[in-house]
Amino acid sequence: TEIYTLSLHDALPICFSYTADPKKDPAATRYARLSFDEAMSRNLGILDATAFALCRDQKLPIKVFSIFKPGALKAVVQGADEGTLVHL
Repeated sequence: TEIYTLSLHDALPICFSYTADPKKDPAATRYARLSFDEAMSRNLGILDATAFALCRDQKLPIKVFSIFKPGALKAVVQGADEGTLVHL
């Protein structure tokens, strides 16, 4: 089975796309965009290593956002500045 898609949306219970845990550090800031290499070097744990490598190799961008934030999924689908875009 093959899946044809233009991007992967990764809805996580905890959003790993901040400089620190925003619940513990009020100064934490969100990464709006990261390259695959930046995400790997910062060890953000966005996806498991195999899935992350497959997305990178297939040039499939990943949009990471929190599933618990009300309206986040709708915002992502509508193209709003929500979460973090991981790209080449």
